Amino acid sequence: MKTFALGLIIIGSVIGLLNWVSGLNALIKEGSKSFFPYIGGIICLGGVYLHPTLNLSYYWWVALIVDFTLLPLILVLACQTARNIGRHENT
Repeated sequence: MKTFALGLIIIGSVIGLLNWVSGLNALIKEGSKSFFPYIGGIICLGGVYLHPTLNLSYYWWVALIVDFTLLPLILVLACQTARNIGRHENT
């Protein structure tokens, strides 16, 4: 299980870092580049929580930094949830 979890952390980190390179390249060259949204961060988070001996669960937030696509997703979901809660309270 240790090897599997470490593999997930490494693969997720590599995908997340490549997303940064692709995103910055698209920003600088103003072209569209392909990247894997959310995948690197989710894989990295899975590895953090599955590792049996390392107590990495305190560092779950690192996946948000490694893969830049997760933070906007969380912000959009939080805004949508807050908007839906406001609608339900008014009815």
